Amino acid sequence: MSPAMLILWLTVQTPYAAATPSDVYAPPPVRPFEPSEAFALSAPMSGPRLEPLTEPETLDRFRLGYRTGPEPLDAAYNQAVAAAEAQADAMAGPLDGSWLVMQDGRALGRLVLSDWTSGALDGAFGDGVAPATPLSGRREGGRAELALPGGALTLRHVRDGWTGRWKGETVTLKREP
Repeated sequence: MSPAMLILWLTVQTPYAAATPSDVYAPPPVRPFEPSEAFALSAPMSGPRLEPLTEPETLDRFRLGYRTGPEPLDAAYNQAVAAAEAQADAMAGPLDGSWLVMQDGRALGRLVLSDWTSGALDGAFGDGVAPATPLSGRREGGRAELALPGGALTLRHVRDGWTGRWKGETVTLKREP
């Protein structure tokens, strides 16, 4: 095989060769913090960087310690990510997260819910057998209602979690770790 044919064959085999110019990068759907273009300019400036050691150095001359702390720009980014996460947590209601639907000590399924402060609930329910199904519902204070396969799940908040009725049976929600 000639070199030109080999190069052409290798180019056709690469995934980027199949991409069209109209394929634009789409960011992932969940990002806790996306720095703006001016983030690096607004963050504290970095101090002098330590150069890597190129020859042995004695311990008595190693004045600055063995490891340097985070750069101010790294610390500012980590602080912004933590602030974005705290803001997202503040916008979440008490049913937000992953739950096991329990009945008499056994799990009937798993709920993953987004509980917005407006009271709207959305998420998915899976029983481990069939594919997970999307769901929606509403929470008002300590009461909630979700449309699940097999009927509505009505919940009320109790001291140690949530309990309710589903398919005519009493169920409890247990927070999944």
